[in-house]
Amino acid sequence: MNNRKDMNNTTPEKKLNRKGWKILFLSFLALAGAAVLELIAFIAAILFRLPEDGLMFSTASQFAAAGSAALAMIVMGGVAWLKPSRDDVKEMLRVGWPILAADAVLLILGCVDFFAGGMTVASAWLPKLAATLFLCLFIGIAEEVVFRGVLLNGILAVTGRSHRGTMAAVAIVSLMFGFTHVDPSKDFATPFMAIQAALKMVQTGLFSVILCSVVLRTHRLGGAALFHGLSDFLLMIPGIVLAGEQLTTNYVNTGEEGMTTLVMYLAIIAFYLPFAIKAIRGMHRERLTYRGVFMERALEKQKQKDDQLPVAPMGLPNAA
Repeated sequence: MNNRKDMNNTTPEKKLNRKGWKILFLSFLALAGAAVLELIAFIAAILFRLPEDGLMFSTASQFAAAGSAALAMIVMGGVAWLKPSRDDVKEMLRVGWPILAADAVLLILGCVDFFAGGMTVASAWLPKLAATLFLCLFIGIAEEVVFRGVLLNGILAVTGRSHRGTMAAVAIVSLMFGFTHVDPSKDFATPFMAIQAALKMVQTGLFSVILCSVVLRTHRLGGAALFHGLSDFLLMIPGIVLAGEQLTTNYVNTGEEGMTTLVMYLAIIAFYLPFAIKAIRGMHRERLTYRGVFMERALEKQKQKDDQLPVAPMGLPNAA
């Protein structure tokens, strides 16, 4: 009796908060399911005897990751964010074109260094170029759907009731995105390596802030995914396509190579920082407050359910 009375006295705001925590839990559950599907695809790729350090294996793995992440987004009710939009792509390019321009400069410098060193182009470079393009596209889709899609909307369901909460969600997602780009088991082995790892987290975190500012305005992921994939593609061409190097993800190094990596991260951070600050100021100026597409969808379903309840005759209490 007392429990029923307490439930009746629950304020709409408390009910909304409970719903938000439920959505956040389900978001993590959906990502766990996506990880299981990706693992199944990984095992299948091994059974087909694709070399684990090869470009085709990585492309197949990222294709599975992108598909699994998109399925998680759909299950959570965020299919609208997956729909392509020309305006979304234009907005992402408007905000991020200087980053792509810098990536293009690095590509040119990499190609000049490659040919100046007397190196010869790897055999079958054209198929590798196509495979790398698809690989980067799938990486962009997978990471954007996971971080700026499922995780961001899941966290916003809890924190997005205020502008500060919305900004907190951006910060949390960006920290998580940065952390996934380092390997805690080996990248913090020495202080020198730890500094590189920390800088890598800052660099990718700033990149995430810029992307978050766009997807929160457009409510679409296509532009961010395309931008993300294109950025990776431009940086991979000299090593993987021209030189035929194996695909590696070593973000931390030792010796002289480690010092070069450290300086590179500092330069990229200095370049990204003004754009990240501009993105943050834009979100502050708009007083951005958003509880996410998952909450929107949940409230729509609740409204449809309430509208279907029978209406009691005049003078009698409602059936609810």
